[in-house]
Amino acid sequence: MRTVTPIGYLRMSDALTDYNRRLYDEWLPAFCFDERRNYSIEGFRESSVTVSEFDAANFIDAINNGLVYDTGGGRYRCAQSKAQEQLFWTGSKDVTPRPLSLWLEPIITIATVARLHFDYGWSEQCLGMQSKDWAFDFAAFLHDGDENEYIAGEVKKTPREIDTLLNDLFEFSSHKVIDCPSDKAHVVNSFRKWKALLERKPPLFWAVGPGDYTKVFSLNYTAENRAELNETSLDVLRCQ
Repeated sequence: MRTVTPIGYLRMSDALTDYNRRLYDEWLPAFCFDERRNYSIEGFRESSVTVSEFDAANFIDAINNGLVYDTGGGRYRCAQSKAQEQLFWTGSKDVTPRPLSLWLEPIITIATVARLHFDYGWSEQCLGMQSKDWAFDFAAFLHDGDENEYIAGEVKKTPREIDTLLNDLFEFSSHKVIDCPSDKAHVVNSFRKWKALLERKPPLFWAVGPGDYTKVFSLNYTAENRAELNETSLDVLRCQ
């Protein structure tokens, strides 16, 4: 792992100021002026900028140190990423200028990758965003080239969405669910993660919301093809 000085030495307010400046000077223009988009910056909705100081500081750590990098046109990835992330959500193409909003979940995802590297000691070569089946937003692998995650992670933009996901997972676990029990969007989304947990059996699952709203679980996989989730401390996230 590289020896770096994270931006954490700054006051959090300094990090948020730096984040907001670079949002308008660097990241939004890179996204809008990509030759495959050619969007107007005038369509950006400033009301969508709701990033916490905590997430801003960690996000900048990831960018400044090359842990997560732009492959061109505001498309971000890291070493074990199975897909690229973008920082902005595009609205209807029938509206001029096309509406653009900051997409909070990729911001938190990139910030969490920084935490895994700087706070918990994971090599940059063992970290990724978006799993191969899109079940998980981020992951840590014990070895470069591993197929199955050691830490599987999910990001939500609000604490309420984190709690809903976890309630779904506990429900699946307690009833040994093997088929999706509902067509509600949140249940379908949660069940996709549940199936991926059962198939790949990561030892740890980390649910991350905004501003350090976070819960981590160790998983016990039983012979009945179910996973028991046991909440534990963040210390288990340290690289083995």
